[in-house]
Amino acid sequence: MLGVTTGAFLIPIVIFNVLGAMPIVYLEMIMGQYSQSGAVSVWRVCPIFKGVGYGTVIATFLFSIYYAVIICWMLLYFVYSLFPKLPWASCDNEWNIRETCIVDRERYVSAYDVSADIFHHV
Repeated sequence: MLGVTTGAFLIPIVIFNVLGAMPIVYLEMIMGQYSQSGAVSVWRVCPIFKGVGYGTVIATFLFSIYYAVIICWMLLYFVYSLFPKLPWASCDNEWNIRETCIVDRERYVSAYDVSADIFHHV
């Protein structure tokens, strides 16, 4: 299911999450519950952490924008999949350039043929 090189990315992410991210999130949650304050005001305990709350709110806002775009793409592809003909399955759309379109020229049997042609600039 997972490729051979998946561990090269998976191991550092798991280590960082266990040793870095989870303790910080847990610390913020405990401090917020103890002081009965939100994400911005909980860091007023120590003056050196003055901007951490605002940074957390800004990062959360930016992540939500990023994931909203991904969800819109997912919904768009879902709606396109309900039609009998997919827009990217042919070259008869107004945005296509006939000279660069591969679909009408020939049908590929395997991904190896496609990658060999792309590698050799055919």
